[in-house]
Amino acid sequence: MDKVECRSCGKSCIPRLWNIKPFLSNLSFIPLRYLKSQHVCPFCGICMYETGGELTVWAKLLLGLVVLPIIFVTVILGDPPMRKVEKYMFLYYIYAVIFLWFLLKNKISNWSSK
Repeated sequence: MDKVECRSCGKSCIPRLWNIKPFLSNLSFIPLRYLKSQHVCPFCGICMYETGGELTVWAKLLLGLVVLPIIFVTVILGDPPMRKVEKYMFLYYIYAVIFLWFLLKNKISNWSSK
């Protein structure tokens, strides 16, 4: 295993891992963010760096297909989200197809690079 130099005490060591739940890690049963791992120096106890904690696929879907369209319709177009839904539904379908295409394109490219 590779040793990392601690910025606080200056010693070269193999860091210990401390897993923490990030803010908004779970929304009832849907995991929204992955666990964060803090890499802690065994000599001085300072957190050297953190890894993880990014959004899960479910969070990206929830954000892209529910939250952002509601904000768009409310703020940009000036209509409440439940009024005149039929009028803007075709925009939502176009947006959903484009969003899902970009999300799947990134996922497939990540799978093929592993």
